[in-house]
Amino acid sequence: MSYSAQSTSILSFPVEILQDIAQLTISLPNLRLVCTRFNDIVTPQIFSRVLIRFWSGKQDKFLEALEALAIGEHPAVLHAKSLTIQGLIPDPEPPLNKHPIFLSDEKEVEDYKLQYKRQTLDPYYAHSQSIKEWLPRAIGRLKQVSTVTWFINNRSDEWTRDCVISGISQMPSFTKLILNTMLGSEIPIRLHSLPPVQTLAIHGIYNMISPNGPIQGIPELIARSSSRLLRIEIKSWNHGGQEKATLALSEFLHDEPPLHITHLTLEGFMVQLSSTAIPHLHSLESLYVKDYSTYRSHQLQRPTSGQEDLLSGSESVDLGDIWSVLMNAKIYLREIILDDPTESCIQYLRAYAGLKSLSFTGVTGTTEEQSEKLALEFYSDTICGHADSLEKLEVSPVYEGKWCFGEHNIQALSKLFNLRHLSMSIVADSTRIVKWPASDMNDVYNYLHGTKTIDEPQTGSYDPLHPVCLLMKTACLLPKLGLLSIRNASLVSNRNDGAPKYHAVDPIMQIETHISSFGPLDPLKYRFTVVTENSYYFGKYHKIQRLEGSEGFWYQ
Repeated sequence: MSYSAQSTSILSFPVEILQDIAQLTISLPNLRLVCTRFNDIVTPQIFSRVLIRFWSGKQDKFLEALEALAIGEHPAVLHAKSLTIQGLIPDPEPPLNKHPIFLSDEKEVEDYKLQYKRQTLDPYYAHSQSIKEWLPRAIGRLKQVSTVTWFINNRSDEWTRDCVISGISQMPSFTKLILNTMLGSEIPIRLHSLPPVQTLAIHGIYNMISPNGPIQGIPELIARSSSRLLRIEIKSWNHGGQEKATLALSEFLHDEPPLHITHLTLEGFMVQLSSTAIPHLHSLESLYVKDYSTYRSHQLQRPTSGQEDLLSGSESVDLGDIWSVLMNAKIYLREIILDDPTESCIQYLRAYAGLKSLSFTGVTGTTEEQSEKLALEFYSDTICGHADSLEKLEVSPVYEGKWCFGEHNIQALSKLFNLRHLSMSIVADSTRIVKWPASDMNDVYNYLHGTKTIDEPQTGSYDPLHPVCLLMKTACLLPKLGLLSIRNASLVSNRNDGAPKYHAVDPIMQIETHISSFGPLDPLKYRFTVVTENSYYFGKYHKIQRLEGSEGFWYQ
């Protein structure tokens, strides 16, 4: 029998593999120059994202690229999927703090400013008419772009904003608009001519993004998008110690036609919710709320005589009461992301079943006593109502306590049979004995596997009483779990004012030590990945020489 030798070239690999290889290279532009096949594979990746921004000192390249886009000769015309627009006009004054040479006197400063004017400002304004012509055409040429991110600041003249709006209006695939308003931007931005969107995100200081601010036409754009708008994201931040602004959601929404919003994000506001906003939220599936704990106790204005809210008896409520309003309206969410739950939130969760994803990203509580009480309520009789549906659970308390993993919530967590992602914090310095409720765990395991005992790791090399190991054992009882995240929380004593206190032993090192000692494992049963703040741990075959009978799979 004869065999013919065949040489295999990397270029004969499938496109998908070559694309993965390209992502691992240091320089995609250099790889593009290797040959025609790599050029065809890499070009769509290089030009999938477009940034239009004026760079001082590189105005020639800016004008050249803008013209190439405008006449359709730039590769991004065919491959761009997202567009980011930043400063389109150079600074009127040079950035002196970035100059490489220390300017010692006023004459040197004036000479530098004159040089900046000749090299940057004069060429720009000499081509301003061309930019006015090229900019809307260049943006409109990007036929496959669906996402536009626009940073608006005080360096944008009104004509540049009109050009951007005109260009976006010509993009047939446009579905997502992200507006980032910067401090000092007072020039009007008119959104009235924009086409309907599926996602609208507005970020900035509230006086910039409010309906009475310089961004004009937000309610009209939302109403025009009523048949397709699915996501609204409004994020604000304070400036100069200002108090949090009040967001009246109804100010952004017309009464008709009703929206079908599925995802709503609110950050940095006191929220004012009226009955006119409720019809727009009946399709809501996901609610993301941040900066919640800092203003949940504020009370907003009650209705005047003759005003009545059909749901709660008030025309506006504070953020803590939104959960009561949602419950009364029978709007039951499938995803909730917030930093600090309240009593009304726990009551809302207890009122229904079917939640798929729940994240508490910064639990603090008004007081330690109130926080501990809510935690016990949550684990004892709230989370069990969603045991059949919950796929992701993240609980990240700021301080150690009952929100952390421990004997008080082992049984509740072990019954989340559909869980795929679990993220918990532990009490890292815990020296108390945490009892493993064997009878309860065996009942759970019997239900899952039809056996009488828990198949624990074969070698007693790990500390069975440490919270990390108990959390790992609990995770082993969840048949669909793919990711386990283990974190640490701050000491309870840090709730008080004063110098921060730290753990006696580095908690991350302690966590990772116990993860590595948990084994050996049955590779057919324990398939989840373990994540800490520093590392990812996977089950791998390994033999630890210092432990007798330690050959097998361990987390490394």
